[in-house]
Amino acid sequence: MNDVISEEYYDYFVGTKAEVYRRKWKNKNPKKLNLGWNWAAFFFGGFWLLYRRMYKEWFLLLCVIIVLTIVNVFLAFSFRIFRFIDLSDFTNLFVCIFGDSLYQRKAHKVIKKQMDLPENEIVEAVKAKGDVDVTACVLLVFANIIIFFISRFFL
Repeated sequence: MNDVISEEYYDYFVGTKAEVYRRKWKNKNPKKLNLGWNWAAFFFGGFWLLYRRMYKEWFLLLCVIIVLTIVNVFLAFSFRIFRFIDLSDFTNLFVCIFGDSLYQRKAHKVIKKQMDLPENEIVEAVKAKGDVDVTACVLLVFANIIIFFISRFFL
């Protein structure tokens, strides 16, 4: 993990999957972008980012998906192959490979900010900023369903 910040704080940040991430982050520098593999991130991409409370990363991913979708539409008119390939599908692969590292970086930043608090408040502050956010994922699912129905029936 990191010599300066106790592993215990990372465990509080991650929550129930602390042991899994402790193994993944062992001997990895949180300031560098490390390669890895995360099956949940591979299958769920942006949902995984929201689940792990990485809201800025999710928004950046959304912007990249929008740009790649626009590029894909233009390429589909120029080259037949792009009618069958969606460039935005590769974003899940990116999240899968770099997701654990991005999560470690987020944990490190959050914990480091909380270190200025009194000792008895650090744990609660780290827990509040970490763990998982199921609500954001559920809201995104409902938003996708609403957008689907609007696009199918009203456009």
